[in-house]
Amino acid sequence: MTPIPPRSAGTTAGERYLAQLCHRSFLSLWNYSNPYTDEGKKTPANVGKELCDQLVIFGNHVIIFSDKDWAYPTTEDEQVNWSRYFKKAIWKSAGQIWGAENWLKRFPNRIYEDAACQRPLRAALPPTTMMKVHRVLVTHRVSAACQAVYEGMGSLIVDTSLVGEAHFQRHPEGPTTQPRELEPFTVGHLDPARGYVHVFDDASLITVLRTLDTITDFVQYLERKEAYLLKPGRTVWAAGEEDLLAYYLRHTDAQDEHCFPADSGQATTDEEFEEGGWALFAGEELPRKLASDQVSYTWDRIIEFVTQHFESNTLHYATDYSYEAHEKALRFLAQEPRLSRRMLARPLADLMTNSPATNPLMRMADSPSHPGVRFVFLAYPRQPGLTDEQYRQQRYAYMESYCRVVKLVFFDCVDHLVGISFAGGGRAQIGNVDLFYYPAQEWAPKEHELAVAIQQKTGFLKNYKQSTRQEDEYPD
Repeated sequence: MTPIPPRSAGTTAGERYLAQLCHRSFLSLWNYSNPYTDEGKKTPANVGKELCDQLVIFGNHVIIFSDKDWAYPTTEDEQVNWSRYFKKAIWKSAGQIWGAENWLKRFPNRIYEDAACQRPLRAALPPTTMMKVHRVLVTHRVSAACQAVYEGMGSLIVDTSLVGEAHFQRHPEGPTTQPRELEPFTVGHLDPARGYVHVFDDASLITVLRTLDTITDFVQYLERKEAYLLKPGRTVWAAGEEDLLAYYLRHTDAQDEHCFPADSGQATTDEEFEEGGWALFAGEELPRKLASDQVSYTWDRIIEFVTQHFESNTLHYATDYSYEAHEKALRFLAQEPRLSRRMLARPLADLMTNSPATNPLMRMADSPSHPGVRFVFLAYPRQPGLTDEQYRQQRYAYMESYCRVVKLVFFDCVDHLVGISFAGGGRAQIGNVDLFYYPAQEWAPKEHELAVAIQQKTGFLKNYKQSTRQEDEYPD
């Protein structure tokens, strides 16, 4: 495999900032800045048309970002200022998102990573019937103007009673000649016919992406927020996105999942979120969560390490160097939300720092959020006299043998095995990690007999101890 060319990092300051946030939250393998289509490209010398500013493809989820950086007008008429800004920075940007969504569904094989349209998008888009599109609009340079009027964080007001052109059209068509009074710095549902668009400003963008900094956490928030806001008969008002987020993070449902208020059962409801909810959350629960989350970023660093070496063709050892194989293995790690990563990273970090220097040591951990996925951690000391290649092959063979036995013993409850191996003796570093994927849903010919023979020879899992532990998202 040849090294993969570096990706775009964005062309404007706003796009580069968005790319950095997305890279941190969604990790580089699933994140594309400034992808292009070949629409209108008639000769090799022509460039394609930019699809959107940021595209995230993760399993069946597709997130389309549009980023606009327009200066907020400064006339003496705030109604005029808002109308002009909204049309340029929000309405036009929403059109780009809807257009990108249409292209993705109609021409999934005509999307490229470069303007010359020479490098097709390496990730395969999910089938249209399975594709879950999330539309995110980022608008800059409005927070300061909003803050000057309403104080607070400067984030845009959310009011779902506001629909379509009512956001900016002061003179609606119809018999009345009276101009409409606009609601500056307020956003509702841009166009019910074309799909809900989540509008983030400078203040709310960084708050949401730094708090929900995994693909699963972010997507679940978008899905549940959208379902809540768009329920027929329900009108929702919030002083800012951050107050919606604070409620969501402070409340859980019967499945212990974060949620918005439960359905009251009434045909119509007007629901308002407490202003200042985010300030309370940020001063109480959030610091405790962030402190406890620190160990979880070992998980992120492993994903990025393997990704970077895969893309630069410098992996130490692998049996399959294809994009599809590595993306699949890494996706099992990346689909874990932040709390799950914290729970998984604790035994992993402990094994990396406290394993013996003489004998291999294993740990297993089930995914807290994805039933059927089990992670296997291996600390494998290097014996004297082995070359790097010999050591990696030996370590790989040990992991493979162990996973065969795990599949044998836990066949009824495990579908996917993901192995993470590293040097033993407490000397493990991220730069010494190998990733391993082993399917466990069915037996290949003679595979079962091989697993039985390995267990008889090695004694793997003849006697094992299993324990469970709970993790408080906001520990005292």
